[in-house]
Amino acid sequence: MHKLIIAILISSVILAGCSFDMTQTTNKAKEYTIQLYQLVDTGTTFKWEPEKVVTATTLSGAVKKFINSMQNQKLLPPGDLIISVKLENNRLVLNFNDKIMQNPGAGAEIEQQVLCAFAKLAKMVGAKTVEILINGQKPTEENGYADFWGHIGLYENIFDDSICGK
Repeated sequence: MHKLIIAILISSVILAGCSFDMTQTTNKAKEYTIQLYQLVDTGTTFKWEPEKVVTATTLSGAVKKFINSMQNQKLLPPGDLIISVKLENNRLVLNFNDKIMQNPGAGAEIEQQVLCAFAKLAKMVGAKTVEILINGQKPTEENGYADFWGHIGLYENIFDDSICGK
């Protein structure tokens, strides 16, 4: 009888230990791995060349690294630009403050490439589309945010990587 009780106790300890290990592995934090790009002027057009891969433990951390890389290339205005970032319904929602509207001296082609970069970022974090908000608002003519930097309208503020062209 003692052997049966000892066998039951040992079995329960083993099973309890196994279930504990299983919960530990499912509680791992998500890690975002993103490719940073360098915008290269080929003489006739611009194209994105892979620069380096970085990781972040949060979505906002990944977006900040991506934005900082673009700021270092003078493709975005300096300073803190992001108010909030979220993933919802396969969409990356980037809520910028109005500093994003300050053109860093880019023409229409660079402006399109910046919007293309946001679409690439969306795909890297698992979204199909990207939505740009300015101060929490959808860009409209009424709030003055309809034209990004004067070349490309953000009337369709939800877009995918088709904005990148061929």
